[in-house]
Amino acid sequence: AGDCPLPCRPPCLLIDNNSTFDIDGDLTLVGFVEIDHRSSNPICVGGSFINRSDTPNSFAVNHIVFDNPGDPCGGAAAESRQEARGKRHELAARTRDVNASPTVQAINHLSQPPLPYPGAPGRLGPKSPLPDGRGSERTGATLVGPAPVRILEVAGKDLQASEAGFQGNFRIGTIEVATGVTLVLADSIKNIASAVGPDALYVTQLIVRPGATLNLSGRKVYYDELMNDGTINLQGGSLTDVNAIINSPALALAPHNRRKNRYVSFVPNQMPGTSVAFRVEKLTPQSGFCWVQTPVQVGNDQFTAKCGATPVYRNWDEPVVHVGDCAIIPVADYEVSATKEGGLFSPPLLIETIRLPSLNQKLWGDVCGINNGSEWTPPNLFTNVNDVLALLAFISNAANKPQFTVANLQAISSADSCLNAFVNTADVQISVRAISGDSYGPPNTGKIVDPNNCPGCP
Repeated sequence: AGDCPLPCRPPCLLIDNNSTFDIDGDLTLVGFVEIDHRSSNPICVGGSFINRSDTPNSFAVNHIVFDNPGDPCGGAAAESRQEARGKRHELAARTRDVNASPTVQAINHLSQPPLPYPGAPGRLGPKSPLPDGRGSERTGATLVGPAPVRILEVAGKDLQASEAGFQGNFRIGTIEVATGVTLVLADSIKNIASAVGPDALYVTQLIVRPGATLNLSGRKVYYDELMNDGTINLQGGSLTDVNAIINSPALALAPHNRRKNRYVSFVPNQMPGTSVAFRVEKLTPQSGFCWVQTPVQVGNDQFTAKCGATPVYRNWDEPVVHVGDCAIIPVADYEVSATKEGGLFSPPLLIETIRLPSLNQKLWGDVCGINNGSEWTPPNLFTNVNDVLALLAFISNAANKPQFTVANLQAISSADSCLNAFVNTADVQISVRAISGDSYGPPNTGKIVDPNNCPGCP
């Protein structure tokens, strides 16, 4: 292996098909090394897994079992992911009430027995360069402890409970601690140069078997599924169920981020596989709320959704969701938040429709600014002939027409406060009304539609 500091360091470790990789001792990765574990069978390690690699994009481990030397590899690990998922709600609850559960303990790591690893948390010596010059490690502590204790070097950049944390960040598919084994997390090297603060562990499925112990040693662990039949000692660290985290929806990027008359647009921004519902709350001029319904695709890249009375829980994989209905009106402020099964809500995202044009307080239909030759610019606080021309550009399918959600103002007629999937003469008519100084709402009423009294749009 060239100038490798260790006697065994292949540049690429490939485990595929149904191969089993069974090691009675330690597995150590150093520097620029690739590990590609594609096998349906696990990697079994009878010692420690010391990850000093600095190449997170070349790291793929599907399943690793920390077992006792001589144990048959894959015996306890044979339980399927589906079976594990069935136990998740029963067992993961043990991690959520630290004070009530004997299986998860928040213990100061300084009170624990010393560990047979020079970089053990709480007993760290000074840093010194690695033999190959990459990074640095903690050295100088001579520690002894009860066997069998295994060390797992955490290597991921702490990106909190986010999708990014599970991508190209030393994520491990399944970590399994076998009966009779104590696994201790350590952080003795900065694997990713750009990481700030301690490293973290991202794992899709975490399994602690009966009689097994996992010591977090102050480290942060982010997981998707947990089976805890043993003991987990937090020791100042944290276990975070990414499914319990509800991300706030995010603002859409250009060109979807411009203010519109009849739509609010947002990015769902949830972890893959997370089922949530989105609530739209109207703040001004009248209060009220509704629930985002299942989106439908309009054109090549836009997904529009109506707002209904009941929540829709689903996995939202649309890049941007545009909500439009009679409850979404011009010159109003809205907050969009996510929830899981009607429980806690995420922090809200504030979205505004168009602002009130400056010439006349009755004017509202500010569709676009001007045609600059390449696009129709965002609303400019004026309602004039340019707004009508923008609508006609959409109807005529001009090359630089505005987006559908920008041009769609009304449904079948100007007396109908609902929306449809078309931009037609009704939208042009309502825009002309705005230019003439009419208020938004059914003709001659001068009223804005109350979102609590929508007419039941189809």
